[in-house]
Amino acid sequence: MNARAEPDLVSLPAREIDRAPPLIYGPVQSRRFGRSLGVNLLPRGLRLCTYDCRYCQCGGERARHRRRMDPPFPSLALLERELVEALGTDPAIDDICFAGAGEPTLHPRFREAVLLARTLRDYWAPHATISVLSNGVAAGKATVRGALALADRAVLKLDAARDDLLHALNATPRGLSVRRLIEVYASMIGIETQTLLVRGAVDNATPDAIDALGEALRFIHPRRAHLGTITRAPAVTPVYSSMLPLSDADLDAAATRLRTIAPGIDIFAY
Repeated sequence: MNARAEPDLVSLPAREIDRAPPLIYGPVQSRRFGRSLGVNLLPRGLRLCTYDCRYCQCGGERARHRRRMDPPFPSLALLERELVEALGTDPAIDDICFAGAGEPTLHPRFREAVLLARTLRDYWAPHATISVLSNGVAAGKATVRGALALADRAVLKLDAARDDLLHALNATPRGLSVRRLIEVYASMIGIETQTLLVRGAVDNATPDAIDALGEALRFIHPRRAHLGTITRAPAVTPVYSSMLPLSDADLDAAATRLRTIAPGIDIFAY
């Protein structure tokens, strides 16, 4: 990896597509998934998520739940129409990724949306994968676990394996514990985890934090553990600008430490 400078968050680049993603966006070039077509299942203009991560680059009004006066969730009919148009225009994609402006599993018909994407993928772009990026909070529900199992790649967030760090970095919902999250993940087959490491006001890259994460990964035993750092500016600045991304050397060192603690797990630093 090439050496990366360590700018503060305010100086990091921002993408307009992150600030207000439409229902279907891209394809964008993903460092992990190739040419990825994004799907934003959330109401237009809302950054709807059960977490409130300090580094989140998604724009829109921040909310944990949709209220009656908010715009509706996009319908499956609209998803089908726009996904068919995108795939028919550019079928040479590598991935269809449910992410967007928050937590995709909050859509009331999330399972049907994944099934629809699979069907359209099979017809228009059979070599593409289906991915879901989720904070994992709803994975304790059987219906959500079943929906995630329909994806080729379910990537669930685990930014820390200590309650104090998880709450400070992700502003988790009341009552959610690291232990509960880890137990749910460990009960699932074939999932992948995703961790963003930061330094500064919150530091989840200390040796103790990495060791705790490694023990959690060894218990969960995901198919792959994604390890990254911040590369784009958060939507809310400069409130959280005292956080810093890791250098490439520090990110590689964290990955090496994790591989020692959790041998046999594919640790992918990106």
